[in-house]
Amino acid sequence: MQAAPSVAAIRDAVASSPSAELVALIERAVGHVVKVILHADDSDGTIGDLARELLDLHAQACDSSVGDPVKLAKWMVRFCFDDQDFFEVDPVRYANVLGEIGLAWYRREVGRRREADDASFAAKYAEERLVVLTVTQRPSCCCLVAI
Repeated sequence: MQAAPSVAAIRDAVASSPSAELVALIERAVGHVVKVILHADDSDGTIGDLARELLDLHAQACDSSVGDPVKLAKWMVRFCFDDQDFFEVDPVRYANVLGEIGLAWYRREVGRRREADDASFAAKYAEERLVVLTVTQRPSCCCLVAI
């Protein structure tokens, strides 16, 4: 694959020196790969695998908390709702990086789109994953009863 050296360089940079600039570069790269997949034969899955690998590297780079949470939330919405409908970016995976501010923005935007009758897979998926976040972030109540 011709992209292998570039992906290897991105992987090395994610491991050694993640930065906001690197996150932006990966976002642009995955955006270009998505444009290619819209016009190419990917019956063997090579292009899709490349996109998934870049998305995984994006998540890893973001784990270093190098970017702005609201900017990340905006990219997630734009990528999943507007740019394409092949790949999902999981808000549960990004929850720690998004923090309260980024998650609030993401939640508002997903809600706004659902209220506008967005019945796309992206909207349903985002809504379901936000429910998972809500359930997992609630403090659990454990009651022990002495007999």
